[in-house]
Parts: sequence; C-alpha cells; structure tokens
Amino acid sequence: MFGLLLACFLFAAGLAGTIVPVIPGTLLIWLGMFVYGLLNSFSPPGWSFYFGESVALGLLGAGAFGDRLLRRYGLSGYAVCGGILGALAGALAVGATGIFWGPPMGAVTGELLSGRPPDRALVRAFGTLAGLSANRFFKLLVELVLIGWFLSAVRLI
Repeated sequence: MFGLLLACFLFAAGLAGTIVPVIPGTLLIWLGMFVYGLLNSFSPPGWSFYFGESVALGLLGAGAFGDRLLRRYGLSGYAVCGGILGALAGALAVGATGIFWGPPMGAVTGELLSGRPPDRALVRAFGTLAGLSANRFFKLLVELVLIGWFLSAVRLI
C-alpha cells in the first residue's frame, strides 16, 4: 500500500512537471513506477515493463513532437534559450500565467539579441509558443498513457 501511495505522489508531481518547466515530469512518473516495482519485487508486470516499454515510450518519446514543430519554424538557439528562460522568469514573476506568455516574450528577446528584425522575431515567437504548447500537450498525453498502462499492468484498473 505504501508503494502505491508513493507512486501516486510521484505521478502527481510528474503531471505537475508537465506544466512547470523545471520539474522533470516524465522522469518522475517513471520513477513512481520504478519505486512501486522495487517495493513489490517488480511483480506483476515484470522487469521488461519497468526497463523496456515504459522507458522507450516515456523517457525517449515524450518531447519529440514539440521539438519537430520548433525546428519547422526555424528557431535559432537564441529563441529556444529565450523561450526556456522566459518560461522560468514568467513563472517566477507572475505565476501560472507567466508560463504561457513567458516563452514567446523570451523568444522575441532572444531573436532580437541575435540580430533578427522585429517582424521575424514575432513570427518566431508564435512558433515558440506553438512548439512549447504542443510539447506540453504531447508530454501530458504520454504521461497519462504511462500511468494508465502502469495501473493496468499492476491490475489496479
């Protein structure tokens, strides 16, 4: 019972990590499954579940979709770094709403610092917002699938 409660706590922290950029959400969800496995001798799903399929789906595939969208808009490293810093600064300065407006503001700042004209910087800011939003949505979807798959594998649902 303790293992399940600890796993659920880590699942909740992982889902929060999908929204808050500094918390490694998918990793915390996998860690919750792993801790549950350790406390229950890796049964019933078995070793392959914890080290095979769940790792491939969760840890390796969670960020791929949004990253492709970011590359499609041709974002420079300045825009990506500015978007990440903007998300952190927005979250610290304003709270939850800053997580959404911080990345585009940071991307515009990054693009302007790299020497891009303002109109191109704004287009790339919208690309940053679209890419980060798609990335968060896809991560949330993968994390919910992982949690459901885990609960099904340990015969809780």
